[in-house]
Amino acid sequence: NFSDNPPVSGWQQQFMPFLNNMPLADITFLDSLTGYAVTGTDTGVPDTNYILKTTNSGYNWNVILSRVYSFRKVIFLNLDTGYASNIEVILRTTNAGVSWENILVPPDYIGIFDIFPVSYDTMWITLQNFGLDYIYRTTNAGLNWTRQIQGNSFDKLYFFNNRIGFVGSPLVNVFLKTTNSGINWTPISGNGFKELYFTDSLTGWNARGSMKKTID
Repeated sequence: NFSDNPPVSGWQQQFMPFLNNMPLADITFLDSLTGYAVTGTDTGVPDTNYILKTTNSGYNWNVILSRVYSFRKVIFLNLDTGYASNIEVILRTTNAGVSWENILVPPDYIGIFDIFPVSYDTMWITLQNFGLDYIYRTTNAGLNWTRQIQGNSFDKLYFFNNRIGFVGSPLVNVFLKTTNSGINWTPISGNGFKELYFTDSLTGWNARGSMKKTID
């Protein structure tokens, strides 16, 4: 709220184009210049939302796609290949956002919670179906999906690489880890997560109400 509280030194307010009052849902940067953002709400009311891109550190943003989707996440593997998702679809670009295509998703689902691509071929998703949550993985770019585990409150995903990954919830105390590509999942100490990030296989940060750090 910089308009009422002037920023401390080092922060500058940046401005989006007119987005029909749609709030930002997620943002990601690939380097110091190139970033993407998506808008979306979970009100259940269909409305136009947007994928935006900046190439000058966020000083200017351009709408590169508008759809009647409520986007939840945007994530890129490299400067060319990225993904955007909402509760129903996963979109993929391989040309830096110039065009987007739908990825096939498992048919037996009600809503997609989260996605996490590890490579062009391998992606993990969490989805809900009749009160249970499932984790699925594809190793052929979405042509086929394999169910890994089912349970409750599998809302968020984070994978450091194809073997080491985590699933959790920002709402309840669910926090699981795999070290063998989802064959086995082990509960770990913690209280779930809303955001998770690792700089190597040992060092990571977990945000859910407070910030925590692990070195093991």
